[in-house]
Amino acid sequence: AATRKVWLSNIIRSKKEIDAVQSLRNWILAATLLSTVAVSLTVGVGSFVSTMIHIAPWMDDGNLGWKVFSIIVCYLGAFFCMTQAIRYFNHTIIAMNSKVDDSMWNMLEGIEMMRENALSIDDVGNLLNRGALFYTIGMRFYYVSFPAFIYLFGPIPLLGSSSFMTLALVFLD
Repeated sequence: AATRKVWLSNIIRSKKEIDAVQSLRNWILAATLLSTVAVSLTVGVGSFVSTMIHIAPWMDDGNLGWKVFSIIVCYLGAFFCMTQAIRYFNHTIIAMNSKVDDSMWNMLEGIEMMRENALSIDDVGNLLNRGALFYTIGMRFYYVSFPAFIYLFGPIPLLGSSSFMTLALVFLD
């Protein structure tokens, strides 16, 4: 979080806002793609499970409804978090590029309240960090959805996928 604030401060002070906008644009595009995939997977899981019940009735062990519900909650949680990340990244871009210097304040006479409520670099950094937090939580929903999906095939595959995901996150995080 502190590193992002330092990065943002350096970008704003060096007058290279276009670099930040391009970086945030890439983050927004990734979040948009991931939110679209989350909605598609929500629909796909429903179709997959309804088809599998007819093909492989052994899958319905009485807990199938809860298993599918947990998968759908993961994907809808990922969708919500990614859309919030997009929202905060867009706010960051607007706030970062709406600086007003002293010469502009003199032109805007009578708007003293605006001057008192102007965003500082720390405020813009908080917007960026909030967007990054939602992005991270959305990715965690995706990570949890993998073992939840594998649980459709039984408790042993769930144990294996959970162990794999835990080891992968230890090294990736």
